[in-house]
Amino acid sequence: MAIARVQSTTAMSNSASSLAVTFSSTPTAGNIIVIVAGTNNSPMYIDNSSVASWVQVFRTGASGTYMTIFIGKVFTGITVTSTITMVGTSPIAAVAAEYSGVTNALDRGSIATNTGTSAASGATGTTSVANELWIGGIVHRNTNGATFSSPTNSFSIVGQTNTTSGTVNDRSACLLERIVSSTGTADAGATISASGVWIAQALTFPELTSGGSGLIGRLVDSNNLVA
Repeated sequence: MAIARVQSTTAMSNSASSLAVTFSSTPTAGNIIVIVAGTNNSPMYIDNSSVASWVQVFRTGASGTYMTIFIGKVFTGITVTSTITMVGTSPIAAVAAEYSGVTNALDRGSIATNTGTSAASGATGTTSVANELWIGGIVHRNTNGATFSSPTNSFSIVGQTNTTSGTVNDRSACLLERIVSSTGTADAGATISASGVWIAQALTFPELTSGGSGLIGRLVDSNNLVA
């Protein structure tokens, strides 16, 4: 079954303790949902009762900037909305996408953090199978947020959003993708319109028929990545 993006959406709030991420159509049972969320609060967690079986695949922080990537396998009879909840109140930005034909079994991952206008996750180890979905996530900190452009290494920008509270606590989030048919090393990046602290992450997920390393179900953080 070929990998395909079904739909995507964005959500943001300048000040909230929870954020509703809503698709335009009801996600299909068996598909996966990817959400990249950025805030200045950690931890974040997500409702797992009405939409999907969720896991935090990745979370990390740098200079008060936090990113969490959630992966959910869609239930039957679900709703169009997932809710991210934080410990505390802050600006929050999130980008989500639904995919068909892909497992929720993490294969490889890579992470980097720095300050500036060029974000890049760094290369993962060589992927295990040929047909995979490669996901990139970037979260950025800057007053009134920023925009992302010029994705690197044949990635495409699925969606992006930013908060606009007018303080340094504003966050921008970007979700990138690349669907591949050969093994390789994933390295996701983009140009940012304003300098600031950024976190960039690349994760790879095999096609549904290709199996995977089966690491889903446990938190993978900056000290526990699959190289």
